[in-house]
Amino acid sequence: MINSKSIRILSIVCLLAIAGVLSMAASCATQEKPAPAPSPAPTATPKPAPAPAPKPTPTPTPVATPTPKTQPIVLEMVTVLPTDREKMKIWLMTIDRINKLAAEKYPGQFSIKIRGGPEVIPAGQQPLAVKKGQVDLVSTFGTMVETMMPALNTPGLSRLTADEERKRGAVTALRKYAAEAGFYFLGLDDASKDPIFYAASRKPVAKLDDLKGLRAGGLGTIGNASAASVGMSYKPMPYAETYTAMETGVIDVYINAADTLVALGLHQIKGLVVVDHPYYIGAPLSLMNLDKWKSLPKNIQDLMEQARIEMEPETAKLMTGFYDRYVQNMKNAGVKFIKLPPEEAKRYLDLAYSSQWQELAKQQPDAIKTLMDLYNK
Repeated sequence: MINSKSIRILSIVCLLAIAGVLSMAASCATQEKPAPAPSPAPTATPKPAPAPAPKPTPTPTPVATPTPKTQPIVLEMVTVLPTDREKMKIWLMTIDRINKLAAEKYPGQFSIKIRGGPEVIPAGQQPLAVKKGQVDLVSTFGTMVETMMPALNTPGLSRLTADEERKRGAVTALRKYAAEAGFYFLGLDDASKDPIFYAASRKPVAKLDDLKGLRAGGLGTIGNASAASVGMSYKPMPYAETYTAMETGVIDVYINAADTLVALGLHQIKGLVVVDHPYYIGAPLSLMNLDKWKSLPKNIQDLMEQARIEMEPETAKLMTGFYDRYVQNMKNAGVKFIKLPPEEAKRYLDLAYSSQWQELAKQQPDAIKTLMDLYNK
């Protein structure tokens, strides 16, 4: 049997045991924590080796860009007569001079190319072809362009020298009217001022009245007014029909220049007489498309004008000699050249000019009046 003493001893032992356990627990709790493991020393990042300095790329030497070449200006031209005709060759001497000057001053930059004559474009259609820009330039007669601009058929009525025409303002005025029709009037290809149109008759003529009632013909309308002014009738006569018409009496009189009379063979007609009081000058016109002229550089325009003025004395001399030679050919063939009495001769010429001015004035009154005043002294 357990007594109280034993219980006390057992209690004390239990208490001691518990105290020991608690002491051990506290000891474990207060035991120092182990120091954390030291962080490894950072490894030094090796410095990269410096990259080698890049070699500078050599700057390429610039290649000079060639300046684009200006396209040469080439004008295309047609002529009212075949280019192998003698007087056409003389008229084209001015074009030759222009090309020569251009080659010397502006090599490879400008020239005029002659395409040909009526075999390329019929003579009557050439001015319209220039106006439309199908070709740039034409050498033609005033009669070929009269329906487009009557004023352009007035230079043949001039009684002034080429220099006088410029000084009096006739050239400037004509350029104004030409521009209204779409042309630039460059000038006359024949600067001679000797009248060249003759009336050749198969019937005898000794005085002015002998012409009354005769039937006349000619190229286009060039002799219409002058024929009517002395009492003749008139009809335009095609080249191919002229000789037969004169020989058979369809017409009695043919009006044209001496070289044309010979070319048609009229000097061979027996008994042919020529009224030796010629009127009107040749006056072939050089007309250019107006827009094309405006597009030309000023130096080229000046060159063309300069060449034309330079050539006037030479072409005038050559053309005078040309017509004189054909007159002599007719005389050598037996054609009689008759002179009218002085007063009648003056009247004949006055009527030839005044009637043609009046005829043109019906079509373009103001312009013709202006030009009539400028072209007469």
